[in-house]
Amino acid sequence: MQLNSSKIILGLLIILISFSVSYAQNFRITNFELDRAVFFPGEVVEGTISIENRRSETQQYQLELIYNNRVFVQGTPRFIYSRQTAEQNFFLEVPDKESIWVTFRVYNEDYSTSIRRNILISSRKRNFSFNLDKTIEVLKPGEVETFNVELFNRGTLDDTYSIKIENWEHFEIDEEFIKVDYYSSDRFSFDIFVPEDIRVGKYEIDLIICNIEDNCKTETIEIRITRPEKEQSIIEFDENIFERKFSKIDEKIEFNMSIQNIGDAEKRYTIFIEKEEIESDLIIRFEESDFILDVDESKEIFFELIPKEPTDYNVYLVINSEGSRIYREKIELKHETRLGSISGMFFSEDAGGLGGTGLIISFVLILGIGGYFLFRYMQTNIWKEKAVDYTEKHPRKLTNHKNVHDNNYMVK
Repeated sequence: MQLNSSKIILGLLIILISFSVSYAQNFRITNFELDRAVFFPGEVVEGTISIENRRSETQQYQLELIYNNRVFVQGTPRFIYSRQTAEQNFFLEVPDKESIWVTFRVYNEDYSTSIRRNILISSRKRNFSFNLDKTIEVLKPGEVETFNVELFNRGTLDDTYSIKIENWEHFEIDEEFIKVDYYSSDRFSFDIFVPEDIRVGKYEIDLIICNIEDNCKTETIEIRITRPEKEQSIIEFDENIFERKFSKIDEKIEFNMSIQNIGDAEKRYTIFIEKEEIESDLIIRFEESDFILDVDESKEIFFELIPKEPTDYNVYLVINSEGSRIYREKIELKHETRLGSISGMFFSEDAGGLGGTGLIISFVLILGIGGYFLFRYMQTNIWKEKAVDYTEKHPRKLTNHKNVHDNNYMVK
């Protein structure tokens, strides 16, 4: 009897354990989702939980949400059909803590099951960064360069950013304000215009981006402006030196000019005269023909040319900077004869006269005046002598006349 009783008790225990295990598996929570990955204090989060009915009959259940020391119970019981899954939505308000534990319990009168999750809570803050596609660029006058920027909102709040360019006047921005959601990024671009009259050198341009709280970050762009070597100097002359006249050999013909270095570094200049005809004898004298000018420095240059022959000269003024030719211009020295000097003095078209036409008119006037005086001389002297000689030889022909007057001479 004792043996049979032990068997009966053992059988009952096995049946009870099997029933409990089977009963505990009647419900199972299969899924737990929230509508976002980052949580901030004060937000209301929506979630979904999936409940599976593992039994072969419809069951009734209730859902219980426990967090932040508070318990929230669904108002009315719900039913799940046999071998079906039900989805249940829920809402919770995020407390001002670093994290919370959330517990979901599904139960009815006979059994219950639960799931527990930890949710990390982020503090509200603003933070951002940005990347420029380039920070150094070499440009020439008249060029336009586009810069692209990617702006990252690394904070936990949506933010609005202002965009500014400083230390440069010639630019264009797509938009001066840009809004970026938290944990997101956006792009914009701006153009840098290089004016034609800018001088060579390095320029630093600041790109400044500020958020809504006026926290600003700056990135400096280096612009290097270049020009051809011949455009980095200013050459000026006091007068037109390219056509000069001389009337005698060994005459000193003086020239004045100035050079200014408008580059971004000191430069070495050399000045010399190229002769078009090697056999021409011309003395060239420079006060200084090889010198160095610092940035923005200028220098007066004096030189003279002394012709040794009564002929025309064609020479070239040449200026080199840092070994490169930046200037070459022809200078004409024209020899004038004495007649040419006189005619130029009185009838030069540059002086307001008539030039060659005036010379011809003058020559005609001289001939006319000379002819007039020659006529008067002949009338006064030669014709008088002939008249006296004639009266002496033919006195009778004049007896019928009381007086004969010829040029204040009277014959009786």
